[in-house]
Amino acid sequence: MKTIPLIDLKKQYYLLKEEIDGAISKTLENSAFIKVKEIDDFEKNFSEYCGKDFCAAVDNGTAALYIALKCMGIKEGDEVIIPVNTFIATAEAVRMSGAIPIMVDVNNLHLINPEHIEKKITSKTKAIIPVHLYGNVCDMDSIIKIAQKHNLLIVEDCAQAHGSKLHEKKVPISNIGCFSFFPGKSLGAYGDAGGIVSNDEEFIKKCKKFSDHGRLDKYVHDEEGFNFRMDGLQAAILNVKLKHLNNALKRKRDIAEIYNKNLQDVVEIPLVLEGVFHTYHLFVIMTQPEKRDELKEFLENNGIKTGVHYPLSLHLQPALKYLGYNEGEFPDSERISKRILSLPMYPELSNEEVVFITDKIKEFFKESH
Repeated sequence: MKTIPLIDLKKQYYLLKEEIDGAISKTLENSAFIKVKEIDDFEKNFSEYCGKDFCAAVDNGTAALYIALKCMGIKEGDEVIIPVNTFIATAEAVRMSGAIPIMVDVNNLHLINPEHIEKKITSKTKAIIPVHLYGNVCDMDSIIKIAQKHNLLIVEDCAQAHGSKLHEKKVPISNIGCFSFFPGKSLGAYGDAGGIVSNDEEFIKKCKKFSDHGRLDKYVHDEEGFNFRMDGLQAAILNVKLKHLNNALKRKRDIAEIYNKNLQDVVEIPLVLEGVFHTYHLFVIMTQPEKRDELKEFLENNGIKTGVHYPLSLHLQPALKYLGYNEGEFPDSERISKRILSLPMYPELSNEEVVFITDKIKEFFKESH
């Protein structure tokens, strides 16, 4: 039986093999891997892609968030507002900076609900981290108004939203955005990598200095920093893949269109705000909670891999129990987590495979009634 994976990185590699192998070979031949031209090129290329002036290339997306918070001045005792439905890295970065993550429930987009943000603002609140989950974009118009009203900083978690747009403007919509280039992302490295983009040159210089042991000169350290550098091999790979990103996103949107058309009367399909260009890092459907795991097993038995992003909201994670949240405090996120299912989504999926997946979903619900 043929298997359709959730994502197929091998197929992607073979389509770009000649370019990828060439970039890797050139890097190996030069035998220079740290603080090299490929990194400078990627910073320039990616900042331009995002419509920002500057980029700091770092070693992963979690580090990008932490560095950004640290260099924005977030410190011990501060509070940072985050959505409760996100990967734990968002909360980890806040804790690493010394601050406390203050969680907010989500809306029907599965994104932070601006209507709940102001209720969580206190005298200790210093920043908001909107997370553009699944390739969708948060209601940044509302979030920016709230931030301006309360004099709060914004750092956008764009780890799943490379190329996503609001009113034709790519994320980050505000001034600072953090990206992950984890292999499974729409723009993925062949290992861990991350980046911070901004129009603020001094801020990006600060991020670069902090991520390179607090130095600008080789053995002169102006401050205590750490090693959060991206390596040249990942930058070389990302430079190749960035050239193909727009085509990849177009294909993912074409796949999403088939999913939406074929499943609109079968399951709940993703909602999108007016003016949003959704890039579908993940295609997440919702069904009745009692059917979700049965559907997942049925698809698995038919060779279709799926995922759940995420089965446990942050406030219920054992690692964050000390924050004092209880079950029932974030009903919308808890409800969503029991109903969501991520379907295969990658540019190399054929239309026939997408139709096969949707036919199997229809078959499941026909048989289960």
